Amino acid sequence: MTEQEKQQLKEDIKAGKVNIDELYEKYNMNLPYMFTYEERKIKEPNLTIEEYEEDVINDKITILFWQMGWEEF
Repeated sequence: MTEQEKQQLKEDIKAGKVNIDELYEKYNMNLPYMFTYEERKIKEPNLTIEEYEEDVINDKITILFWQMGWEEF
């Protein structure tokens, strides 16, 4: 996959055009435990739900790409 294709995939995931959870299933990858909003809110009192949701998406993308051996993304 080219760098441009990786970037497009990342943008499509963020835009909701591609379901990241389905990619995990398709490539038989395991998603590690992710803290819930309530758990993170304890350590980050100013965290908004929007920031949390964006972080979760970014973390899922990063972990998936890393698990697939795409160190540069």
